[in-house]
Amino acid sequence: MENIVVAMFPVESEAYQAFSALKRDYANSTYTISQMVLVKRENNQITAGESFDSGVKTSNDTILGGLLGSMVGILGGPIGVLLGGSMGVLLGSTVDSCDAIHDASLLEYVSTSLVEGEVALIAVVQEADETLLNTLLAPYQATIVRYDAAEIADEIENAANIQWEMRKTLKKQLKEEKSAQRKEKIAQKKDKIKKEFDELKEDWEDKKEDWKENMEDIKDKLD
Repeated sequence: MENIVVAMFPVESEAYQAFSALKRDYANSTYTISQMVLVKRENNQITAGESFDSGVKTSNDTILGGLLGSMVGILGGPIGVLLGGSMGVLLGSTVDSCDAIHDASLLEYVSTSLVEGEVALIAVVQEADETLLNTLLAPYQATIVRYDAAEIADEIENAANIQWEMRKTLKKQLKEEKSAQRKEKIAQKKDKIKKEFDELKEDWEDKKEDWKENMEDIKDKLD
C-alpha cells in the first residue's frame, strides 16, 4: 500500500538519526521510500530541514512529484496556522483526543501535534508490510501515524487551491485598502490646499484693507 508515514520525534537528534538510517536503506523487499522530509516547529513556525528524493517515479508530471514540497509550504502557511488553532480547540473539548487525532487530516495532525522544538519525519512509502518500518523506528520512541497517499495527494491539492484563493483575496483586500487610504490622503491634501488658498485670500483681504487705509491717510494729508 502507498502511504504517507508521519513519525513524531520529541528528541531532534533522534529524528536525524532515523532519517539517516532510512536514507541508507530506502528500498528493500518490504518497503520503498520515494521521498522524505524533516519538519520542525521553531518559534511557532513549521519549516523544512533535510529532505530525500529517491528519484523513483517522482518527476514533475507524477502525482507524488511535488507532494512533500507542497505539504511543507501549506504547513508553514496560513492554513497550517488555522488548522492548528482549530484542532487545538477541538481536542480541548473532546473526551477521547486519540480518536480525534486519528480522524484528523494529515495537515491537522502535524499542525496540532508538532510542538515547539520537536521534529517530524514525513515519508512517501510503498509498504508490503508495516512491521519492518515500525521496528526500525522503534528504538527512537517515535509516534507513527499512516495516511493513504492518494487521499493525502487530494488533500494537499485542495489545500493548495484554498491557500491560493486566500492569497488572492488578501491581495485584493490589501489593494482595496491601499486604494481607500490613497483616496483619503488625496482628500486630505485637497482640504489642505483649499485651506492654504483660503488663508491666502484672507491675507490678501487684510492687505487690501491696509492699503485702503493707507491711501485714505495719504489723501487726508494731501487735502
